[in-house]
Amino acid sequence: MQIRSCAVWFCLSVVGVFALSDSAYAAPKKKRDKTAKAAAAAEVEPEPIKDAKPKDVDELMDDSTKKKPASTKPAAAEESEAKSEPEADVGEPDAWERPPVEDEKPKKKRTVEGKPEEKKGDGRNINVGILAGYGFSLGSGFGTVNPYQLGGGIQGDYELENHFVIGVGGEFFYGGDNPEARNTNGAPVFPTPYARYILAHVQVGYNIWFGTNLILRPSVWVGVAIGLQQPDAAGLGRNVWGGLLAPGLTLHYLLGNDGWYVGGDVRFTVPLAEANSARTGFPILATFGKRF
Repeated sequence: MQIRSCAVWFCLSVVGVFALSDSAYAAPKKKRDKTAKAAAAAEVEPEPIKDAKPKDVDELMDDSTKKKPASTKPAAAEESEAKSEPEADVGEPDAWERPPVEDEKPKKKRTVEGKPEEKKGDGRNINVGILAGYGFSLGSGFGTVNPYQLGGGIQGDYELENHFVIGVGGEFFYGGDNPEARNTNGAPVFPTPYARYILAHVQVGYNIWFGTNLILRPSVWVGVAIGLQQPDAAGLGRNVWGGLLAPGLTLHYLLGNDGWYVGGDVRFTVPLAEANSARTGFPILATFGKRF
């Protein structure tokens, strides 16, 4: 029994070995058959190309207008060729492009140039001048003689940067005499009656410049007025002291670049004393001087 089963297994093993060897031999045989067929196809000579008949001009023009047939290459081959070739630079389509936005520059402030300021002044500050003129009497006090006849004086002032002016000065008015004066007996009065004024003052004013040559100055004199009269019969002096207030206007015209000028001065002279011991006047004075 054991011998019989051993024989059966032996037979089955032999059959299996032959089956496996036959299948392994069959696979390369198929491959050999395929390579043989491909070599036979390659050995087949292509048919000779018949000489084409030369085309005339009309046919060539027709061929140029006809659409070329699509490529017969497989899509995979075309894709591989496209990848192998370097990509050519493709120009951008002609189109207007907005320039890059630049930061807006701050606008410059535009300065409006006005008219050049007219120059005022001559660059000098110190003024020294002399005065001379005649005054009119505007009252009845201080005797019967006009104390403002034929006067003269001197003054000096300084002009600040803002054109205000401060200064000092003094005038002496010789006044007049009255030789026709008589006493109660009809005899001439001796000494002859007279009346005179001495004015000493400080000045405060403001220079109004018209260009560089003409000055108009409103000002006020403030100081002391001293009235002089002839001595009485006993020989005692009869001088009258009082305050002074004299508002007025001064005009100066510069003669050139050297600072010399001419002008005039008018003012109301008001001595501040008792009514019968003072007399208001209106002197008109010519001026001449130099600026430094």
